[in-house]
Amino acid sequence: MLFFRQSLFFYIIDKLEETLAFEKKEDANFIENSIINLDDKLKKNYPLKGQIEVELFQKRSAQITEHKSRYDRHARVIIDKNIQQTQEFNFMVEDAMGLISRYVDEMNGLTQSLLTQTHLSKLQGILNQAREKYHQFNLQSAELINQLQTLAIEQPNQLEKSNKTFIKSLQENGEYSKEECDWYEDMINEINKEISSQQTVKQKRFEVSL
Repeated sequence: MLFFRQSLFFYIIDKLEETLAFEKKEDANFIENSIINLDDKLKKNYPLKGQIEVELFQKRSAQITEHKSRYDRHARVIIDKNIQQTQEFNFMVEDAMGLISRYVDEMNGLTQSLLTQTHLSKLQGILNQAREKYHQFNLQSAELINQLQTLAIEQPNQLEKSNKTFIKSLQENGEYSKEECDWYEDMINEINKEISSQQTVKQKRFEVSL
């Protein structure tokens, strides 16, 4: 379990580094191309001269940079939450396995005690202990199952919903060009793929733990 946990942790770190490297490269290309396209559009659609043209260019260039910063903030929050949820899920699976192991050991111990007892009162006492442990196990396991289900299914779905809301807000904002919206949607889709991939892994582990 420790080896699996360490391997999963390093896998998450590697994926994060790959994502950051990819985003940095895409960021530079996007901003450069956006400014080039902006310059071309200004020359074509706004045949202005002097200070007015410079001011328009600078304003739009600043908007593009601000839009990118907004995306960066959103993406960082989503990626961090996804990593945190995965870590919490793995820790909780370990807790569930420990709960099952302790319950099996306790029940085996009570079973052995039954075999050595001959007095009715002693047998009744062991039976009562078994019933109590069974009751407690059901309560604790039900709580863990609910928490695992939330981390494996509901919270990843919520992250994707937040991404959808983010893209919609860009599309409804008059400051964003169609090219910008399409580019950001592509970037968000890459994040959603990672969320979906980890969600699939968590769902399989959740089903195994039931």
